[in-house]
Amino acid sequence: HTILVLAEQRDGRLKRTALEATTAAAGLKGGLGARVIAVVFAKGAVADAGRLGRFGADEVLTVTGDFYAKPMACTVARVLTEIVTMTLRSRIL
Repeated sequence: HTILVLAEQRDGRLKRTALEATTAAAGLKGGLGARVIAVVFAKGAVADAGRLGRFGADEVLTVTGDFYAKPMACTVARVLTEIVTMTLRSRIL
């Protein structure tokens, strides 16, 4: 099982809610035998994205580019769908 966390950022720094959501996901993962993947969308680098690991994320994916500065919901959904598909493929191999 995999738990995805959409970790929000503003101006290249994680929002407090990103850390809280990651902590909540980490609390659930043990009982499910799951991994936590935190996903951050940003225009550029997110300086403190690595902190998500200390809050329970097993993996942190940062999706960057001008297009992701303020992504629309449909864009976020498309990228998250790709991540889920890649995760499922990695289990089949």
